[in-house]
Amino acid sequence: MTTTATSMSGVGGLNGACARTLREVLTRPPMIVCVSVLGVGFLAFFHEFFARQAKFSIERPQDWGHSFLVPLISGYLLWRDRETLMSSRARVFWPGLMPLVLGLVCYPFMLLGIKNHMFAGASMILALFGIVLLLAGPSVMRAAFLPIAYLAFGVTISEQVMIALTTKLQSVAASGGVLTINILGQVYDVFATNTFFAERSGQTMTVVTPAGTQIPLEIAAACAGMRMVVAFAALAGAVALIQCRHWWQRTALLLLAIPVAVFMNVLRVAALGLLSMNNANFAAGDVHMMIGTVILIPGLGLFMLIVWMLNRAVTDEVEKKAARPPVLEAMTWRSMRRPAFVLTSAIMLGAAIGLQAIVSVGGFYMTKKAIQPDTSEGRRGILLQGLPVETLSWKREGSDSVMTKENLEELGTSNQVSRWYVKPAASKEDKPIAVELHGAYYTGMIDTVPHVPERCMVGAGWELKKTWPDVKVPLKMERWRPVKDAPAELAGKVMEAPVLNKWGAVERWVAMPIGAEDLRLRVSEFVGPKGQTLFSGYVFIANGGLSTTAEGVRLLAFNLTDDYAYYMKVQFNSARAASPEELAAQAGMLLDELFPDLMRCVPDWTKVVSGEYPSDNPRRARTSAAAPVK
Repeated sequence: MTTTATSMSGVGGLNGACARTLREVLTRPPMIVCVSVLGVGFLAFFHEFFARQAKFSIERPQDWGHSFLVPLISGYLLWRDRETLMSSRARVFWPGLMPLVLGLVCYPFMLLGIKNHMFAGASMILALFGIVLLLAGPSVMRAAFLPIAYLAFGVTISEQVMIALTTKLQSVAASGGVLTINILGQVYDVFATNTFFAERSGQTMTVVTPAGTQIPLEIAAACAGMRMVVAFAALAGAVALIQCRHWWQRTALLLLAIPVAVFMNVLRVAALGLLSMNNANFAAGDVHMMIGTVILIPGLGLFMLIVWMLNRAVTDEVEKKAARPPVLEAMTWRSMRRPAFVLTSAIMLGAAIGLQAIVSVGGFYMTKKAIQPDTSEGRRGILLQGLPVETLSWKREGSDSVMTKENLEELGTSNQVSRWYVKPAASKEDKPIAVELHGAYYTGMIDTVPHVPERCMVGAGWELKKTWPDVKVPLKMERWRPVKDAPAELAGKVMEAPVLNKWGAVERWVAMPIGAEDLRLRVSEFVGPKGQTLFSGYVFIANGGLSTTAEGVRLLAFNLTDDYAYYMKVQFNSARAASPEELAAQAGMLLDELFPDLMRCVPDWTKVVSGEYPSDNPRRARTSAAAPVK
């Protein structure tokens, strides 16, 4: 029986003596080699996920900077429960092979198929569960389950989920902040002659000082911290795991994470409004960001207060369990020859090599390069702000809208424009046509960030009344012609149109997106706070193609075989259109004269595919290498 028990013990306990401390287990040379082999295979297989997560955290520290702390907290939880780990008997548990294989199979599909970073992170955590369960067994897994599960707080959540979660919460926080300022104003009125108050109109909060000065504050920027709800949830989870004794306490604390996040952002909006009365710059820039970070500290204090109250709600005494002798055995060199370790190592290393081979043979580019319009003499690309302010029939009305630094950060690009174009009435019976054009260009990104009216308008206080299926835009294409010398994969698919000056003379020819002859808009109708109606329609131009959905952009711009990725949102707003078809007709009239100029704001995809642009295009080297030697 003794021999049988020894042979059934886990990777860490084969023919070795029981270790007295966890450090003794981890510092044995066989254990170091074992962890190194598995760690190299694990990191090699999931390295793309870790690279993307690091980029998310660095580029948006206010949203995902806490991801760097999550593994440290998980490590602390393991160290805190080291006595439990030491008293757990490790053994091979072959059912653990199922979550390991499932995680390894799902990850390439999430990476190469649907391209979802959040699900790729879930696959990584599932594979880690499988490794620990397979090699250490259920007894060790009981102690390691929560620290491993806590790693989920370090995975960036998909943008669509965050939008659905935070849009409503942002509105609640904004309204609460305005109410808080008004309550404080009433208290101030008791001790002073004049008072202050705040009122909200759409996405703007106006604070009126005791002197009567009106200070506008962008609520969207002030409430961007609502996206820190995941950071608050991670903070609540850490406090729950470290301080709470019972499962119901931990669950209660996690459920209170969102209310606490909303409450702290109510105070944040109120603080920004009050500070702006002394200095309007306090509600923007570094001070704005600092306040967003500082609110985590009182948030921690509030969570600790909740824990204290939860602990006071129970009177049971904590049982002091007698310390069980350590049974976790030190690993020996013989352990590394066991089938479980050999199979796990072979699976991890083989999967890492296989995934890299698939990426290499398939010519896949996991990290897309940034690309800008070609500004050379022949192409003369422009930024969106450089679009003509006047065409044959249209003329800009007023000045372009100017966004604050915080709103630009939320938008994610500075290459954008919001401009009203007006077409004079053809006769006295007709009315002038006014269309707002909004464009935003993105490149060098990890994934799509869909800033669409259904999100932004609702966040600004408008009500979404209805969204229609894609509406066709009528275009005049009599002067369009096929692109000469287009690469073979685009031959017959791409047309080019002339760029005209305001007198109607042809300046140059520009390649149009594939499928432009069937251009469509995703149109929605909104009702404003004062009952006004607005029709808004948009389309994305991405890697030489067109799409009306963020999912379609992901398929176009993040095509695995493309080296570069860009997309540009083109949106049309009209308060005078009476139907989606009328908005599409107005957009078509504007595009008849402005579409080629819009295409100057994006790279010529025929040149990118052929390798002619940009100068470091890898396709140029591949084409040269494949050319026959004469």
